[in-house]
Amino acid sequence: MGKKKEKADCNVLQKTVIDRGLCTGCGLCVGICPSNVWEIKWMDGDAEPGLSRSECEACGLCSAVCPGSEIPMLELEEKFLGKPRNPETDEVGVYRKAYGAYAGRDHIRDAGASGGVATALLAYAMEKDLIDGAVVAGFNEERPYLAEGRIVTDSRELLQHARSKYGGNPPVNAVLTEAVKDRGLSRLGLIGCPCHVHGLRKIQQLGRPKKIADSIRLVLGLFCASQMHFEGTRHLLSEYCGIYSLDEIEMIDYRWGPWPGRFYVKTRTGKEILVDRHEYVYHHLLSNWQRDRCTICLDHCAELSDIALGDYWNPDMKPGDPGWTMVIARSDFGLQFFEDAVRDGYVVAEAFDLSDKTPAGAQFKKRRNPFLHKKRLQLGLPVPDYGFVPKHEPGPAQEKHRAPAFDGPVVVVKNPGDGS
Repeated sequence: MGKKKEKADCNVLQKTVIDRGLCTGCGLCVGICPSNVWEIKWMDGDAEPGLSRSECEACGLCSAVCPGSEIPMLELEEKFLGKPRNPETDEVGVYRKAYGAYAGRDHIRDAGASGGVATALLAYAMEKDLIDGAVVAGFNEERPYLAEGRIVTDSRELLQHARSKYGGNPPVNAVLTEAVKDRGLSRLGLIGCPCHVHGLRKIQQLGRPKKIADSIRLVLGLFCASQMHFEGTRHLLSEYCGIYSLDEIEMIDYRWGPWPGRFYVKTRTGKEILVDRHEYVYHHLLSNWQRDRCTICLDHCAELSDIALGDYWNPDMKPGDPGWTMVIARSDFGLQFFEDAVRDGYVVAEAFDLSDKTPAGAQFKKRRNPFLHKKRLQLGLPVPDYGFVPKHEPGPAQEKHRAPAFDGPVVVVKNPGDGS
């Protein structure tokens, strides 16, 4: 008789992913564990999974669906998008159509990081009774500088959680069990970064946990050049804003105000400060505080989502102009859903040829990261396995898209202490 196969317990995930630096911080292991063994532990402001107790059932789920070390992109594309990409030519993955778009309702467009389309699509799905609720990224009520997963069941609440969060990867998937089992939601819309999407698709592929797998109805993905350590935000608060204690903060926002948005912080004493987006993103966060796992991620445009969304950086746009969203409809379902939202006025869209438009941030995931991936392999360092590695040859000359600046890198909007 053959040797009985040992069940995979929580220590397998710990050894193969977390201890090797491959954890994305997506929160999926917390969100699907039937034994509640995993919990989110905030380490230097970053969400990391940690063991809360030792009573593990050794079901193997956390290892099986984790997007940290293994993401079979081609296999998942064939299952959920109808066909796998050609890794030699399909740089942004499989898709049906691409658009420049914005929310049809002005208040949603104005509240978005770019064109507000992500919020508009979730509102459409709720108001047309296609989903019971949505899982999104929002800020913690007690610690309003930390981003986490939030469950929304009323479309009017979506605006509270609009816009990007750059300080640590929000553990959005950590609330899946709460949404499906505790709150009884059976039709979910979910939005997240590529790593969040990878985990969701692995759940669906495996079919476990069954209630969660069956509940996933709409998967929206966000373009992601990189996530940053929260420590970068802490330095931003001190070195740019003069705020040295997190206890002073009443709220922060990474894309506050008119497009393209600025970093905004309000203290409990009423002081308000704005930092120009180009200044704090490109000269501070991206240049200094990228998460190491993000530098070896090969998915920029949420390439397993039904619909991928991100900033549309038109070089002719000026600060304060209404924002636009680049939309990539990937699955047949995603395309039909998007076209229905356009038909019903929730979104205004113009189709365009994506082949001559490189999404902003692609130079990281599609040029630099494959090179870093290769170099790490040569050194024997751990890397995630996507089933292929894109080429990293220089592309053709392109017009440079740069986020325009407002009226200075740092602006004190209101300071009750000196009457400004």
